[in-house]
Amino acid sequence: MSFIKSQVAGGSYLLPTLIDHSAQVNASQPFRMDRTSDGRWVATTHAHFAALVSGAAWALGDLDVPHRRHSAEPPVLAMLTGSDLASVVGILGAIKRGCAVLMLSSRCPPETIIALLSSSNAQCLLYSSKHQRLAERVQQVSSCKALQLPSLEGITAASIKFGHFSYEQSRDNEVHKTCIVLHSSGSTGTPKLCPHSHKDILNHGLVIAHPNDAATTSDKRGLAIFNSLPLFHAMGWLAGPLGSLLAGLKPAVPAADFVPTPESIAEHIRSAGCKAAILVPSLVDDLTSNLKTRDVLNGLTVWWGGAPMSDATYSRMLEAGATSFVTYGLTETTSLGHSHDIPPPGQEALDGRWIVLRSDMDYEFDAFPLEDAGPQLYELVVKSTTACSVIRETAPGKTHTGDLIEKHPTWPNAIRVHGRKSDMVILANGENVATVPLEMALSSHPWVLRAVIIGEGYSHASVLIEPRQAYRDKSLDEFRQAVWPIVKQANAKAPAYAQIFPASVMLTDRTKPLPVSEKGTVQRKRAVELYKKEITALYSEFRNDEDNLTAPANLSGEALQSFVHLTVSRMLDLETLDFSAPLSEHGLDSLRSTMIHRGLVSGLHEAKVRCSDPTSCDPSKLPKSFPFDHCSIREMTDALYKFVHHARSADHSEQLSTKHQTNEMQALLEKYGSLAPLHISKPFLQDFKGGQCVLVTGTTGALGCALLQQLENLPNVAKIICLNRPTRGTGGVQRQAAVLKSRGIDETLAHSAKLICVEGTADDLSVDALPERPDLIIHSAWPVRFDLPLKSFESSIAGVRNLLQLSMALRARFVFISSIAAGMQTQAASDTSRHCQTRVIGENKQVELEWALGGYGASKQVGERLVSSAVKANPWFEGFSIRCGQLMGDEKTCQWNESEWWPSIVRSAGKLGCLPEDSGLGIIDWITHNDAARSIVGLSIGYDRRPLAATPQSSTNVVNLVHPKVVASASQIFADVMHPQPRIVPLLEWLDMLNQLQSSAKDDKEYMKLTADVPALALLDFYKERASACQAVRYEVGEASKYLANAKVLDAPLARVFTKAWGLRIREDA
Repeated sequence: MSFIKSQVAGGSYLLPTLIDHSAQVNASQPFRMDRTSDGRWVATTHAHFAALVSGAAWALGDLDVPHRRHSAEPPVLAMLTGSDLASVVGILGAIKRGCAVLMLSSRCPPETIIALLSSSNAQCLLYSSKHQRLAERVQQVSSCKALQLPSLEGITAASIKFGHFSYEQSRDNEVHKTCIVLHSSGSTGTPKLCPHSHKDILNHGLVIAHPNDAATTSDKRGLAIFNSLPLFHAMGWLAGPLGSLLAGLKPAVPAADFVPTPESIAEHIRSAGCKAAILVPSLVDDLTSNLKTRDVLNGLTVWWGGAPMSDATYSRMLEAGATSFVTYGLTETTSLGHSHDIPPPGQEALDGRWIVLRSDMDYEFDAFPLEDAGPQLYELVVKSTTACSVIRETAPGKTHTGDLIEKHPTWPNAIRVHGRKSDMVILANGENVATVPLEMALSSHPWVLRAVIIGEGYSHASVLIEPRQAYRDKSLDEFRQAVWPIVKQANAKAPAYAQIFPASVMLTDRTKPLPVSEKGTVQRKRAVELYKKEITALYSEFRNDEDNLTAPANLSGEALQSFVHLTVSRMLDLETLDFSAPLSEHGLDSLRSTMIHRGLVSGLHEAKVRCSDPTSCDPSKLPKSFPFDHCSIREMTDALYKFVHHARSADHSEQLSTKHQTNEMQALLEKYGSLAPLHISKPFLQDFKGGQCVLVTGTTGALGCALLQQLENLPNVAKIICLNRPTRGTGGVQRQAAVLKSRGIDETLAHSAKLICVEGTADDLSVDALPERPDLIIHSAWPVRFDLPLKSFESSIAGVRNLLQLSMALRARFVFISSIAAGMQTQAASDTSRHCQTRVIGENKQVELEWALGGYGASKQVGERLVSSAVKANPWFEGFSIRCGQLMGDEKTCQWNESEWWPSIVRSAGKLGCLPEDSGLGIIDWITHNDAARSIVGLSIGYDRRPLAATPQSSTNVVNLVHPKVVASASQIFADVMHPQPRIVPLLEWLDMLNQLQSSAKDDKEYMKLTADVPALALLDFYKERASACQAVRYEVGEASKYLANAKVLDAPLARVFTKAWGLRIREDA
């Protein structure tokens, strides 16, 4: 006989009466399985479970737990328990005595538990033996009585002795009264109490057993499901007692002392014979990443929810043979839906991350403005119905969930959750920073009134603090020191990308308090808008606390070693650090490298002033990649000693850096220079007669979008495969459309029948991922980071090799988009020789390794050489590189990134009143994105013949792409259209003005304000480097000449549209 489902819709049962009813109709059916201390699984039937609940109700009476016999409001008992059998029947036994139970999270600190006890008017705190220590800590500062729950042996004895415990409440009086109180996680402030009535809690379980949803829900009767979730979590009830009572689930629950590890979870699933498991995404990730446990997922249905699951984890889960069953709900609402098991007739199956909302509730979808590329998002609003009510309203009859969701284009009420409106900050690299832990911790500090994490779209997170009134006169440094222990503790638990640096702590202005909602929580978006200028200044030049570092006592080897050790240890936030330890193993990244570099430079400057030891070294010449180049304290000390005592010429430091970089380039060429033959077994059935199939990487970038426009308009291009890196949210067509729209380009281009969108990266793209066989591959995707060392680009270089191998196997032409940075490094001019020489680089001239400018230029040159080597070794193979020069934005949409080096100069003119003579900043041979894309497509497609650069006859296999017409002065052109018109001053005078401004800042806060008004300050080192060069570099245009004959030249009309787009005033008569 199989499990008989009870018809509980409409509040026909109370929780205790449903337990008793199920004990009668499903007496011999298994309610749950429990793991014993000796490893056995013991089943508890519905009849036995009901008897234990009665036993618990009797046993709680011995502890003087109230027994409510009348229709008064139920007294509240707080519970600190697990999900073991004794805990569960103890909870339900208290409900059977007429009480309501407050399920406390054992993850809450004592002070939060005390606040919840107070706000709920709990009469006592009942705890299991596992939580005794936490309960005792609470009792030390709380007047609430704490009692240990009866043991399973005691409950069993009471059941045998006293028998059935009668529930004395009537349905009509009790159905809408509270029986279980859950609380929110506190993600938006203090945890909120969410009282559930008998009807509410049973409606919560109906999400997996409701008859209206049967069309998309498989029969779950008798399904053995591993469940270790606690009952303070709504999901724990769903796959626990409620799932057993309403759907006939058979939860397999580990013992109370269970520690969830991939191995222990896998062992429990295997030994219990589970066909399903309910897990949080982090545990799914652990299982899929562990080779010893991955096989347990084969054939398993994975129930998950409560947090987002990464695309990588989801893919690994499916690859392992698991089926996805995502559940969705909020403590403030109820369970709202899950992914379907069975698609309705005529509908295609959905991806397992889509959730079909339950049909007995109503919903609204409030459009949320897009701030980045991605699908249209909505805040989900849940509305009460007569069948099912929300638990905690934010407006009459409804709850604004705060969850941002995407609506499925064809399935009604199918959604995909992307995150919360206020609880995440998405960094520029796509990483999600959980804001709540640090914000709550900081808010507990006596000096802090409110705190909010910021950093959306930037490289790292920061925190904006509003001081309490009594502490508003404290300096920024005092405040940082006061709150730093809290930040440090939070950093220890946070991933590297989510950590806060000392200089990332900023204070509000007393005239601009943080905006708060009616709930008292900081409104993050409004706060960011209110402090937009200050935040921009903060990130323009990320300044750490290197000024507080102790400079070396002298310039001896011993003093330098102590200085390096102190600097590195503080910047990596380590108390002890071995001199030989690789810094990469201790969290060295680009941000920390910058911090260490600045600390070293600052200390050396101070030492030079203080010490009588003469030296000719200039600390400002220390290579920016110095911490990366010398990856331990010992190596860094040796290199720093040589830099200090052997720097007899101004370019010595540059030689040190250049030599190290050229060695790295040689090593990478050797590592990736050999191409492995690929065998193509996949059949490509499509034959595009009269047209080519083109694969383009990086079509969400500015140049990539322009390339897409050009290719789509060509009649001889039949298909375009767009390869882009996976990002948060929906990718593909929707993401491409959003990017095009944000760049002022017609978004319908993304819906062209020619386009096929593929997510992936160049270094792991395989033939199997290609929907069609490409005839041409244009590789445009590349991180544009001039501050990173060469080693940071290794995965990009690996991508060149992978695409070369694919191109050769597919017999496709390969075009690599390189940069003039591959040959822009020059020697610094001496003080006595300021004459400017010009290095001319033709297409038949191989640039030297030493000419690569920084890690970015070096990586591009390595890519060029890999392409050339492939062509030379395989004469039949067609491949070449296109060196792009300075791109000056899109002439049609007027978009030119305002934070680039030239726009920053122009935007600074308002404050400085001048523009620099640009003769010392390089040759003005700039081209627009449109002309660059037109030329790249023309060269790549090869309208009349294949380019010479694509053949072994070319000595370099490179095409230069710069404007053949050089402009005399960009400064003069822009000055003539601006109002008021800035004067033109010598470059060195302009640099002196920036130096004086930088020196005038008394502290970081003042410097940040200056940088907001004068963005060129953030790039001062870059301008100095360009100005100090004794050579200009000019690239000769060869094969691209015919495509550039009518290319747009920088002129007054073009300068006017860019200037206006940057928010600057222009002359009406210009």
